[in-house]
Amino acid sequence: MKIIFLSPKINIENVKGLARYAYEIIKRVEKKFDVEIIERKSEIDVIKPQLQLLSKKFDIVHALSPELGFLLPIIKKFKKFKSIVTFHDFFPFYYRSLKYRFGKLFYLSTKIIWKMSLLNDVIIANSSLTKLELIKKFGINEKRVKIILEGVDKKFKEKRVKKDKIVIGFFGNFSYRKRVDIAIEIFKKLQNKIDAEFIIAGGKIKSFYQRNFEIEKLVKGLKNFKIIEKVDEKNIVNFYNYLDFMIFPSMIEGFGLPILEAQACGTIVLIKENALIPKEVSKYAIKFRNAKDAVNKILQLINDKEKWKDIKEKAKKYAKSFTWEKCVNELIKIYSEKNENR
Repeated sequence: MKIIFLSPKINIENVKGLARYAYEIIKRVEKKFDVEIIERKSEIDVIKPQLQLLSKKFDIVHALSPELGFLLPIIKKFKKFKSIVTFHDFFPFYYRSLKYRFGKLFYLSTKIIWKMSLLNDVIIANSSLTKLELIKKFGINEKRVKIILEGVDKKFKEKRVKKDKIVIGFFGNFSYRKRVDIAIEIFKKLQNKIDAEFIIAGGKIKSFYQRNFEIEKLVKGLKNFKIIEKVDEKNIVNFYNYLDFMIFPSMIEGFGLPILEAQACGTIVLIKENALIPKEVSKYAIKFRNAKDAVNKILQLINDKEKWKDIKEKAKKYAKSFTWEKCVNELIKIYSEKNENR
């Protein structure tokens, strides 16, 4: 059995979540099956990878994102194969609040493309939230959607790190979706209350359709901080371990893998109370209403070491229950099942 993966560019440092998903799955599946990878070269390069299928022989195609699977139902008229597509998030449907460039156009084109992708044989959602969004926005039968959760690599684990003060950080791009402005507001309120180091990381990760905050303006008045534009993959575990607290004020996440990765390293993660983040991932994150509330909750834990340790250990254990092995085993079951007509 030969499987072709239609994949985003597998560059974890720049593409982040989708690239991580592709990398972790493919490296495990290719140990058991004949695998070929067709990567898209850019965010808008979605047609060419699918057209390459016309000249190839295979049994299964797994599009690792919906925009890479919308032509498969048409290609199936010329070739016989099983088509699978994974849905990760619904960001384009919130283009107004996320302040996307070309928002209306992006939303309309995405809606058409994703509707076509839903005509494939197997639909996978990476979380209960993504499945719910599919049902609400497209009216798809819930029985057609299989939830397969992502995993946390075993390399994400707690290490001893030397530091002389509390370290509080933000990790994500500087887009409106990730809300780095809220993290900086929290830092500013904390700087007069505790002796802490503040880190703002990940801003170099950019997308052509996302608008970014002007970080230089936001950090005015903030002391004892540093900006790390890019966290290399080889340093990501050490980065998480260096943080005591990670502020993750994202408005919406399809999954939110950095939450679990940070928790696996013993880092306390704070998220917005009203954020659209899957319940599977947000279970042991500390939820805050606003910047003042976040400050109070951080100070409470700093002053109550037992509670801090208790939350950290529960979150760490829970995060480690998410494994890529579980994810891939579920996928292999789908690959091995006889294709049934929808």
